[in-house]
Amino acid sequence: MGARTLRRHCWELFSSLVYWSQSSTGLLHLCKKRSITLWTARTRLSVVINETVPGPELRFKAGTKVWIRVYNDMDEFNATLHWHGIQQRGSPDADGSPMLSQYPISPLQFFDYIFQLDKDDAGTYFYHSHIDTQLVTATGAFIVEEQDGVAPPFAYAADRVLFLTDVFHAGYPDIINDLTNNIALNGRSRSLKDMSEPESPSCSYGEITVEPGKTYRFRIIGAMALSHVFVGFEGHRRLTLIEVDGRYVSPLNVDHIQISPGQRYSFLLRTKTLAELTADGKATHPQYWIQMEPRTIELNQFAAYGVLSYNLSGTLVDTFTRPSVLPSVVQPSVVQPSLQPSVVQPSVQPSVQPSVRPSVLPSVRPSVVQPSVQPSVRPSVRPIVLPNETFVDGWLEDVLAPLPSRPYRDSVPLAGDVTRRIVIRVQSVISSNGMETFHMNGVPYDDSFLTEPYIESLYRDHEEFIPDFASRYTGGFDRKTRTYPASLGEILEIVWLNVADNIHGAIEVHPLHIHGDHFWDIGSGEGEFDPAVAEAQLQKRLHNGGPIKRDTSNLYRLPTASQPNEVVSWRAWRIRVDNPGAWMAHCHVVQHQMMGMMTVFVFGLPKDVQSLNLTTI
Repeated sequence: MGARTLRRHCWELFSSLVYWSQSSTGLLHLCKKRSITLWTARTRLSVVINETVPGPELRFKAGTKVWIRVYNDMDEFNATLHWHGIQQRGSPDADGSPMLSQYPISPLQFFDYIFQLDKDDAGTYFYHSHIDTQLVTATGAFIVEEQDGVAPPFAYAADRVLFLTDVFHAGYPDIINDLTNNIALNGRSRSLKDMSEPESPSCSYGEITVEPGKTYRFRIIGAMALSHVFVGFEGHRRLTLIEVDGRYVSPLNVDHIQISPGQRYSFLLRTKTLAELTADGKATHPQYWIQMEPRTIELNQFAAYGVLSYNLSGTLVDTFTRPSVLPSVVQPSVVQPSLQPSVVQPSVQPSVQPSVRPSVLPSVRPSVVQPSVQPSVRPSVRPIVLPNETFVDGWLEDVLAPLPSRPYRDSVPLAGDVTRRIVIRVQSVISSNGMETFHMNGVPYDDSFLTEPYIESLYRDHEEFIPDFASRYTGGFDRKTRTYPASLGEILEIVWLNVADNIHGAIEVHPLHIHGDHFWDIGSGEGEFDPAVAEAQLQKRLHNGGPIKRDTSNLYRLPTASQPNEVVSWRAWRIRVDNPGAWMAHCHVVQHQMMGMMTVFVFGLPKDVQSLNLTTI
C-alpha cells in the first residue's frame, strides 16, 4: 500500500537523525531527543521532537482511530506525550500521564498511543511531554479536521497555525528557575535586543503568509509554559472568534486574543485587498506586525513580534472548499478593550516491529511560501495598543456560546442536577526553610507511592489502589490513593479556590486543565465561593446562549494586595462523569505543576475500567 506524508515544518537547526511518517497501515513514528537549539542567538540543551521546535504538525480526520509510536531517543531522561484536549474516551491508557496512564517511556524505548477520535472532535489541540519542563520545547500542533464529506460550519480559504511558546535562556532541565525571555511564534523568535544571527531561521521572526482578499482560519495554540499572552495584528482589528478549546462557538467579533497556557482559539481573519494594501503604502512588499505581550508576570513585561506577510505572486495553493456563507456574527454585549480603529489503526497489528529506523529525514517542504525578506528592525513604538491589565480577567467568558448547529453531548447541568460539590483550595505554601510548594487541599501532588501506573492498578483490581468511594461524603478526597473518586452518572460541581500564600500573601493566575473530558465553565468571582453568585453567573451565560465547554480556564487573582491565607478568587466547573479512567487536573504553568499543583480524579469503579479494551495492559 502506498505511503502518504503529512505536512511537516522542518528547520535546519537539527540534524536528520530520526523520522516520522504515516502509511496507509496507520503507523506514525515520532521521536524525542536531547539536542541543541538556537533561539535569540543563544544555544541551550532542549528536548525536541523529530529535530524541530515545535514538533511536526499532526493532522487527522475526526472519527478515525489514531496510532502514534513515540520513541525516546534520550539516553538519560524519561518521556511521555499527552494529547492535550483529546478526551481519550475508552483509552485512558493513551493519555500520556506518567505513572497514571502509563509507565514513563524509558530511555531508548518506545510506546504506542492508540486512541479513537470522536466524530465531533474537529478542532485545535496540541501534544506535549508530561515530564517536568520538557513541554517547553517537546510540543507540537495536533489538528483534527472534519470527517470526509463534512464541511466546517464557517467559510475560509485555508487555515494557519500560530503556535506560541515561551523562550527561556536556561536549558533543560534548569528552566524551572528561569523567567520567560521571549515569545516564539511557530518556533521562531527575534532577540529583544536585535542581536539575532540573521542566517539562523529560528532567530528570525515567526512568519504567517497569506494572500490578499481571502478569509483565513487562524488556529492559535497556547503552548506556553508560563506566560499568559495578549496577541494583536497590526492593521487587522476585526477577528471573528469561532472555536475555543476544540469546540466551535457562535461567531464573536474581537480585536485581539487573550490566551493562557493550555488554551486554544480559532478566529477568522479577512486579509486586505490589493487596493487596501496600496492605501496602506504596502503595495510592493506588504508586511504587518503580529504583536505578542506576556501578562501576569510584572517583573518581565515586553512585546515580542511575528510578521504577517502577504504573498502577491499567487503561488499559494492550499485553498480548501468551504461553505460560501458565514453564520451571522454575535457582537459582544460587554465592553471590549479599545484598540483604535476598529492515523488509522490497522485491524491487525503488525507482528514484526521495525528493527532499523531510517537515519535520513524525508524532505517535505512546508505548504506556505516564506518571503525571503523580513523587517530588520523592531518597531520603536508598539504598533498595537493592547489592554494593560496584569492580573487578567474573564475575557469574553460571559458572552461565549456554543454553535447551535453543533450541540453538546448533553445539556448544561443546573444546580438541581448536581449530585455533589468538590471544593479544592489551591495555595502556595512556604515552609520554615523557605521551600515553596503548591498544595491542593493541603496536599502537594506525589506519585512516588505508585509501583505501577494507576490505571493498571484499577484494571487489575489491585485492592490497595482502589479508592474509597465513601470519601465522597467527607470532602471527596481519598487520602489512601490521593484521588477524588466519582461514580459514573454523577454530576460534579468542582470549585477551585485561589488562596494567597501563607507568608507574603502572594497570589498568581492558574490556568486549570483537566484530562479526560471538557467541563461546563460555570463562572468565576472574587473572594469565597458563593453558590448563589455562581448560579446568577450561570443564568447570565445561559441568557447569552452559553456556557461553553472547554478544557482549560483561569483561576484569577485580583489587582489589589491580599493577606496571607486569604481566599482571593474562585472558579466553578460542572462535569458529567461518563468517561472511566484516572484523569489529571492541574495548573498548566509548568513550574506550578512541578511544585505540586496537580491532583487526580478517578471516574468509575474498577469494573468500569475493566470493561474497556485497553491496548497497553
